[in-house]
Amino acid sequence: MSKKGNHLHIKIPPSTLEGLKKALYGLLGVLLLIGIWELIHFIPGQVAFPEFFYTLGQMFLLIGQQKVMVGLGYSLARIIITLVIVFFLGSLIGLLSAFFSPLEKILAPFIYFLTAFPTASIIFVLIIYTRVTCELLVAFLTFPLIYKAALGGGKLILERYTLSIRLEGRYKPKNFFKVLLPLSLPYLSMGLAQATGLGLKAEIMGEVFMSSSRFKGIGVLIKNAYDVSDINTMFQLTLLAILVMSLVELGLYFIKRALNNKYGVEPTKAYHLI
Repeated sequence: MSKKGNHLHIKIPPSTLEGLKKALYGLLGVLLLIGIWELIHFIPGQVAFPEFFYTLGQMFLLIGQQKVMVGLGYSLARIIITLVIVFFLGSLIGLLSAFFSPLEKILAPFIYFLTAFPTASIIFVLIIYTRVTCELLVAFLTFPLIYKAALGGGKLILERYTLSIRLEGRYKPKNFFKVLLPLSLPYLSMGLAQATGLGLKAEIMGEVFMSSSRFKGIGVLIKNAYDVSDINTMFQLTLLAILVMSLVELGLYFIKRALNNKYGVEPTKAYHLI
């Protein structure tokens, strides 16, 4: 802040200006989305597409309903349990593939198969052959992300510390457990952050296809509302699911930004064969 004559000049740091611009653009994006929603509502009428602010208000009322909270709780519980298992397996196999390069080549077709397999086809196959459709769907979609994050991070670490690792003995277990594993934690955390948002979407998608009356989840409630043509409730539940996913994505955004700023870790793409 400085004074020139009778005028007061306030200097705003460039980083603050950039942050304000991003916030403004984000606000404009939200307003554009609401505007499109309202436009669609007023063209065909409320019966076909409910009004946004009415849907938003009713969505918050749904939070007080026990069946909605129970369904959401079941969905989140399945995601957490599945991600814990997938994180352990994906991280271990990814680091082993980085440590033993032939293993990466052997697993490459399998990883590509998982990433290229159409999601709708996976759901139908799982419904036919298993009763844990949602859990396996989340696992199949998130495993490649965690595996690739572990693999990419492990290879970077091995390149960075190649001389010291060779002095100790390239394939000695000590290098894996005391060098590769602890130094890979930022990359593993990044992979988990990427996989969590996708896992939540996959879980809801899988639940929509479940036909058992005993199965509970937010996706099941959306499907039940659709079956009885309760369009308003279907949109309210959908908006609630979007809100939950947005909160998760927001938390993951700050986690990924902190990891990137501290360790220089960038997301790893998982959708290629070579």
